[in-house]
Amino acid sequence: MKIRQALIGLSIALGLATGARGAELYPGLQYEQREVAATEPARAHIVAIDLRQSGLHFGVTFADTSKGMEHVAWTTSAYMTKRHAQLAINGGFFSPWKPGSTGQGDYYPQEGDPVNASGALISAGNMVSPVESIKPERINAMLCFDRANVAIVDGQTCPQGFTDGIAAGPRLLNSGKTPPLTGDFSTTLHPRTAFGISANRERAWIVTIDGRQANSKGMSLPDLAALFASLGASDAINLDGGGSTTLVTEGDDGRAKVLNSPIQTGVLGKERPVANHVLLFVPHEHASPAASSREKEPELVWHAAGHDDWAPEGRAWADEARLRYFDRFPAAAEASVPEKVWNLSRQTAGMMFRFKTDAATIWVDYELMDGKKISMPHMPATGVSGVDLYARDEQEGGKWKWVGVTKPTAAKVRMALIEGLRPGMREYAAYLPLYNGVERISFGVNRDASFQSLAPRSLKPILFYGTSITQGASASRPGMAHAAILGRRLDRPVINLGFSGNGKMDQSVGALIGRVDAAAIVIDCAPNMNAELIRERAVPLVEQIRAAHRDTPIVLVEDRRFTNAWITPAKRAYHDANHAALKEAYASLQREGIERLYFIPGDELYGADTEGATDASHASDLGFMRQADAFEPVLRKALDHATPMQLKSQISPRGANSSAQ
Repeated sequence: MKIRQALIGLSIALGLATGARGAELYPGLQYEQREVAATEPARAHIVAIDLRQSGLHFGVTFADTSKGMEHVAWTTSAYMTKRHAQLAINGGFFSPWKPGSTGQGDYYPQEGDPVNASGALISAGNMVSPVESIKPERINAMLCFDRANVAIVDGQTCPQGFTDGIAAGPRLLNSGKTPPLTGDFSTTLHPRTAFGISANRERAWIVTIDGRQANSKGMSLPDLAALFASLGASDAINLDGGGSTTLVTEGDDGRAKVLNSPIQTGVLGKERPVANHVLLFVPHEHASPAASSREKEPELVWHAAGHDDWAPEGRAWADEARLRYFDRFPAAAEASVPEKVWNLSRQTAGMMFRFKTDAATIWVDYELMDGKKISMPHMPATGVSGVDLYARDEQEGGKWKWVGVTKPTAAKVRMALIEGLRPGMREYAAYLPLYNGVERISFGVNRDASFQSLAPRSLKPILFYGTSITQGASASRPGMAHAAILGRRLDRPVINLGFSGNGKMDQSVGALIGRVDAAAIVIDCAPNMNAELIRERAVPLVEQIRAAHRDTPIVLVEDRRFTNAWITPAKRAYHDANHAALKEAYASLQREGIERLYFIPGDELYGADTEGATDASHASDLGFMRQADAFEPVLRKALDHATPMQLKSQISPRGANSSAQ
């Protein structure tokens, strides 16, 4: 059906709408409530979006498999607040679903219940839900996003480069034409949620239709298609509707404000918990007054990281499926490693992005997995949740030097890493948080700067398996953990398998290590073990790893000593026993003929002056520097004895350098 025919037949052009009320929500976002004369009078809520507005970007609900399905259900208001977005609508279809009795609480899902998306869903570059043949007459298209780039395509696959997408449908407009919209689902009046874009992709419209109410019964899909055509859309897609239909924005007080009139189990104003949502994020300087104190954002070009074309170093098993892109372990490990180890593996310790730029300004925009764990009593937010930037100093032969770090206060972080940089093209390395996870991350540079993402190096990494100390407690910044320090000193990638309180020489972790082609493997688990457990597990773990890697150097590290053990006899005795047990294991392995085995004593890993820890147990920055000093000569010796082929991976890393901006 041609646009003009739809407009004439339904008489819902702009000039025939009545009772329109509107307001600017944010720069580039105009909200309007409109009474539409369609088959039956209906109330529409329309948000017109100027996609050219600097800094806007869309997102889709993250996976949450904690209860055995792809998502847990959230109301749109609650999820928008959780993600610190400025606008949100309900997303695609989902299951299981039960409507419930009128006014009763016997519906499903309720908030927190497990649910699956119906059809494909991509979030932050991760495939959350696979392509599925479910009701093809209804789910026949994909709404796709790459920041403020929007596409609506047939099928359930987004174009290359798009990081977020939801399968839904049916399509309402396709290049200006309305496809056949027949059947009860299309012709019955229902509450509706839909999304449209202009032919030049510079404008977008979010539309919700109130329904099942005395003054607005809902709208058919042909009428909805005609409404989008009247707005100027070339392409449009229907999303989940009915009781799911919800449109929410952030109010001036920072709280969620529902703009439409949702209706769930016949209760007007009640939101339905749903599986997924479409979110719109607005730059901080345009957001609510609560954000007005944040730094003003200049004109930037943003580069999304965390996908096949720009993968981080320190992410082992890169070709295996993951539940979240930035998980340290592949998805299959959830079934084999201890639960606490798995949960800690969701944190990004050791991961690092490399890039080259001549920018004068570098910003970062990322979202943390856990907005409630920004810092810890003995470790600042800069270390727990910060992104830490280093650069090679071209005036000192490419030596790595510190540049800047973020200071997070909430789950969503968008701020300058550094401004006023010295002119010149140079290589940078951005370390990800030590004790939090990352859902998505992008780097922004001034518009006139060149930018080149760098693929992981082909050098084999040094793998560290250990405890909270290995993971990075209590470094002030991610780059100050000793594994990161050693990576810079030895100019080699590292893999950080530190698990706070849970580095216990587990055979399940050993099996995973056996599948990593490493230059050297450091086992530093003794701080989480007693002498008995060390005697039980140390020799079998080394034998397991040696069976998988015949020539790879293996380094055993003794337990550090608490810095107040000099005055606490029980701690001193504990460390003495631990040290004796690991020395016994080392001697036993030598008698077996295990070669290329190295040993690092623990007595002075933090130094001899008692000043190397924050709380007697966990290293301070000084303690980490001293550990790096102790590790470095042993690792250099181990690596010097390796052949060139042993040090360079025979498998090319995924992802190549992207083209310069």
